[in-house]
Amino acid sequence: MGYNYIEGKKRIDNYINSRITIEEKTQIPSYDTFTYENAFVAPVASIFIDIRNSSQYFVQEPKIQTSKMIRSFVSELVEIFQSNPNSKEVGIRGDCVYAIYDAKNKEALKDVFHDACYANTLIRMLNTLLANQSIKTIKAGIGIGYDKNEMILKAGKKWSGISDLIWVGNALIDASNCCSEANTFANPSPIVVSEHFFNEIKDFETKNNCKKYSSFFQQLNGKNQFRCNCFINPFYNWVSNELIKGK
Repeated sequence: MGYNYIEGKKRIDNYINSRITIEEKTQIPSYDTFTYENAFVAPVASIFIDIRNSSQYFVQEPKIQTSKMIRSFVSELVEIFQSNPNSKEVGIRGDCVYAIYDAKNKEALKDVFHDACYANTLIRMLNTLLANQSIKTIKAGIGIGYDKNEMILKAGKKWSGISDLIWVGNALIDASNCCSEANTFANPSPIVVSEHFFNEIKDFETKNNCKKYSSFFQQLNGKNQFRCNCFINPFYNWVSNELIKGK
């Protein structure tokens, strides 16, 4: 059969000429609120995590070992992201795992950063376990973006069962760009965040020594991005003192 472009033109005319309402929200509305006639603007944050040089890894390493690595990597990142009550969408694109969050307040943004720190510590644990099985270890880049005015709309085909939310703004774009900069030859730090995200969390203080979060970061040369190498301390200590030492 093929695509009916005459009918396609009619549908596009309907989309272009339709009346759409855009409403501002302080948090992401429930999925049932979205129709094909509305859109919302709300604060959104996002994390992208990608394996460095994955194509080379997949070609050079045995398929069984590769399958064990990628399944562990993806499954545990999904576990981290889904455990956050503010995560609204968790997805997989090739070897990239991403999460989209309701960024309704600064505490929610702090939790997004903590998810990145959990992910960074998880990769340390994963590499320890891979090395114990003589499987090649990995490097990954972690990027975070934020947009206080991200537009969210529903797209797809009515009544087809094929539809999804589309995120239009800086949150996902910046997270993807930051991810591409993280853990590279030019920048060995595994976590990179956008300027918008950094400005929202920089004045937070740690519980124990009241250090500001800004002290963890350095600005990338010539870029509006900030890098760090932060972990979740109890998790990191467990990996370092028990798992690595074989206790």
